[in-house]
Amino acid sequence: MYLVRGIKDFFVTTGKKLFSNNIALEYKFLILGDNQVGKTSFINKSVNDIFDLEIESTQENKSYNMELTLGFNKISIVLVDVSTSQLSKNHGYIYHNINGVFILYDITKHESFDKVQTYIVDIIGNIGNSIPIILIGNKKDLKHLRKVHENELKELALQFNCDHSEITCTDDNSALDIVKFMVFKAYYNSLSDENKEEILKML
Repeated sequence: MYLVRGIKDFFVTTGKKLFSNNIALEYKFLILGDNQVGKTSFINKSVNDIFDLEIESTQENKSYNMELTLGFNKISIVLVDVSTSQLSKNHGYIYHNINGVFILYDITKHESFDKVQTYIVDIIGNIGNSIPIILIGNKKDLKHLRKVHENELKELALQFNCDHSEITCTDDNSALDIVKFMVFKAYYNSLSDENKEEILKML
């Protein structure tokens, strides 16, 4: 599913239906990607709606907390910015109690996209296909310098059944919209088959 268009309308029209039980929900999501692809910028934009050019590369795993209100529910979210240095070690522990993974790459640096499949394979190798994965092409505002074409993203997403999008952290807040969509995916993923059918009827 391509997420750029319509996601805000999706939550306006379905949020109260999907999240109407007035219960507390907690989710933990990983953010993977090579250095300088904008993982920390993605988090800062999602959590605080800010963009800062002066950001250093992530040297160790760092967690960020945020809260959302969807329908009648308060949702607590932990976003974990994963350092690439941690992935060179015995790192299976990072997938413990994870509800979803964002994989970022820079659309102006094809080598960052080349690593995306490696991250997907690593996730599947550690925990199978049990959680949603969203592929994110960052720096859409620099599309005149594009090295990764949208068709490449679509083909990879189709191969591994991942949702995907392209964003920029410089102006709009599509980053937050994608976090909201991940919440929906994680929520849906936790339901029984019977309840999933009910959700699909709502949509």
